[in-house]
Parts: sequence; structure tokens; C-alpha cells
Amino acid sequence: MFLGCVTSPEGRHRKNVKYLVHDLKPFEEHIRRLFELAAGCLSQEAEAEAESKQSTDASDESRCDPTSALFQHKTPVPMMGRQTYRMWKATLELSTGFVFKSNLLDKPKTLHFFPLEHFPPSVTSGFQVQGYDHLLQYLVHFLQVYFPNLEVILEPLHDVNTDLELISRYHSKTNKKQFLVTDLYAKLHKLTGTQKKDFILGFTWTDLYPKEELNFVLGEASFQHRCAVLSFGRYEPLSYEARDGGCMMEDVDAENENEEESIVVDGDLLWKLLRVATHETSHLFGLNHCVFFECSMNESKSVSEALAQPLVLCPVCLRKMQRFLKFDVLARYRGLLGTCQTLQDAYPSDGLAKTIDWLQRCIEFLS
Repeated sequence: MFLGCVTSPEGRHRKNVKYLVHDLKPFEEHIRRLFELAAGCLSQEAEAEAESKQSTDASDESRCDPTSALFQHKTPVPMMGRQTYRMWKATLELSTGFVFKSNLLDKPKTLHFFPLEHFPPSVTSGFQVQGYDHLLQYLVHFLQVYFPNLEVILEPLHDVNTDLELISRYHSKTNKKQFLVTDLYAKLHKLTGTQKKDFILGFTWTDLYPKEELNFVLGEASFQHRCAVLSFGRYEPLSYEARDGGCMMEDVDAENENEEESIVVDGDLLWKLLRVATHETSHLFGLNHCVFFECSMNESKSVSEALAQPLVLCPVCLRKMQRFLKFDVLARYRGLLGTCQTLQDAYPSDGLAKTIDWLQRCIEFLS
């Protein structure tokens, strides 16, 4: 009887839910239903469901159904690279010791957002979103909405060019200065005087590189150091590899005509910054790359692939983030929808348009 229960569709579903997102008893029914969608990626019918989704997505009727295709799972889900809720929680506990695990999971968290260089006024000022006249102020606001209950502080400029011990290079092909990102995030707490218990997100104008033989990195994070750095990313090559929470560009030729005056703050540029900033900040909280669904935490194999990925977290990653920050899931979605709509009105982009559509359907499902 027990074996029959486990091998029934209902039994497999309960087992998969437990495996992926663990205990959901503390949540209200509508939130449990959202997290339980995680089990779909491991069901025996997953491939058939994916084919069914492809055949129905084109119809207007399916778009009106809030339960259809909220999360698109990988088919099949690879065995390697999985990080379930319990795996993630164990990572956090091991990082601080089981005796002191509450210091990381159950105490308030603070993220210090540091501009690490001077940015041209043409980039940072004259921002057109209501209530914000500065790009950096808006990025902090968006992070606060995306990560509820996380205190995000915009810190004064700390110009890392004055810290002569930092490792940098001039790229052999572009002759542009680049900071070694691993050296930078390993030293930022000491350089800025930030408490080691707090998190740092640094933002540079200068390019970053992850190691000598690679060309460029959009951003990289270290859970161990509680520090991430992202660059403005002006000199994008054509492809890169992903590793250790960051995007490592292959050594290819980069165009050499990226002057400050040519930078235009538009929807596509803002989409890139939001994608990189939220992805790297999530790595700070112990989230690995996601292999279960189309998700903000997916690993990328090209710049275009990275920017095409969604801004939203899948049920597995959302479960981890909710436990880490203890936010109201529905309130977070509503806040994120309003923020994205406001930004879309001022700086439209295809990525934000898709995010808004998804958020509306998800809120309808939860309501």
C-alpha cells in the first residue's frame, strides 16, 4: 500500500514538492499552490506538458488562463547542477556553522551599493522616472523592490582608482583599463570599511575581467566574501562562458569606439543593468545557477542569451529567496509590477514588457 501511494501521480507530486521546495505548511494555500508548481519540472509528463504548451501558447485563450505556462521548465532537467531548497539551506548553515546559522538566516540583512568610480553626468543624471533624477538612486530603489526586507543603502562614491594595490590591466586589443574582479570583491569590505556581516554590491565604470586569458565580465559575485561587482558593461564582446556566479567573456575583439558621449540610457541598457544586478545579488544570498526552469538565475552561454532570460525567479529559487528575506510573496509581485510599469512608461523595453505580462498573470493566479 505504501509503495502504491508513493508511485501514484499524487505520491510522486508530493515527493517532488518536498524534494524541491521542502515544507510549505507555513504558507497560505494560494502561496503553497505557487510553490507546488515547482514539481512540474520533474513529473514524468513534463515533456508532454512542454509540447502541449508550445501548441497552445499561440492562442489568445491560453494567454487569458493565469495558470498556463507561468513557469517554463527545462526538458529534461539535468541531474548535474541541481540546488534544491534543502541544499541551499545547508550551504548557508555550513558557511556560518550550525550553531550560529540564525545569524545569517534570521537576522536583518543590509546591502551596501557602492559606486566605485565617477560616472559621466550624461549617464547618471537627467533620469526620467518620476521621483528619481539619478540612475544610481533608481537602481537602489529597484533592488529594494526586488528584494523586500533587504535594506539597500546607496553609499558615497569610493573611487577604487586611488587604491593602488588593486590588480588591473590594460587589455592587449582594446587598450582599455580593466580591474580583476576577483581581487576587487575580495578587498571591498576592507577598502570601504564595511562590516563583514553586511553585503556589498559594487558598480564600476571600468571594465572587469575574471582572469588573464579572458576578456570581459559583466558581473561576478562571491557568496564567501558577501560581495559582488558589476560593470557598466560598455565593451561587450560576442560571447562568454559562465562560472562561479559570473559571466566570463572569451577573449575576442571588442569595438574601440565607445566614448562617453555615445552612451544613451534607454530601456535596453536599463534592462541589462537590472538583469545583471539582480542576478549577482541573488548569488550573494547563496543561490546557484538554476537548472530547473527558465529563471533569472539561469547560467548563460552568450550575452544575448543572458539578456533574453527572464527577470523573475522560478518557484525553486523564489522559495530560497523568501526564506532568506521573509517577504510576502504576493505583495512582492504587486510592488514589482508597479515598479516595472513605471519604468516601462519612461524607458520601454521588450524584456520589461514580457515581465509585466508575466507578473499580471502570476498575480491573477495568486488572487
